[in-house]
Formats: sequence, C-alpha cells, structure tokens
Amino acid sequence: DRDPGKILIYQIISTNLVTATPETSIEAASKIMTEHGVRRLPVIKDGELLGIVTASDIARHLSEATRNLEALLSSLRREPGYSY
Repeated sequence: DRDPGKILIYQIISTNLVTATPETSIEAASKIMTEHGVRRLPVIKDGELLGIVTASDIARHLSEATRNLEALLSSLRREPGYSY
C-alpha cells in the first residue's frame, strides 16, 4: 500500500549513507557527492550529526570565493608597477 498516510519514514529512508567529517575539504566533499550521485552530504563527528552540506552550499561558497579572488586581482592590477 503506497498511501502516504500509512507509509512510515523508516520504510523510505536511505540507509547506505555517504558522509563527511567537519575536516573534509570542500573539494573532497564535492568529489564524494559527484561520485555517489548525491546532493546532500551529512557531516558526522563522533557518531553525531552536525549538519548537512548541500551542493548549493558548495556552489554558493565557490561563487563567493571566486568573486573575492576577482576583487583581489582587480585591486592588484590597479597597483603601481603591477604587470602581468
């Protein structure tokens, strides 16, 4: 019976979880997510769920890091004596 009112969570959860630790780099987390075809990665420490990092979280961080790098390079280019 597929009645949503009768289906219990344990019947539909993913049990073969791929996880990360707080020390996992963004690059490694991105690779894990890509290799396993997941968009969310639970972050576990000492058996406790600390949070979940999403593909959107990573994309947002990388986008911000790229903007910061572009701003730094732009400011360096304005420095006297700067050459490529």
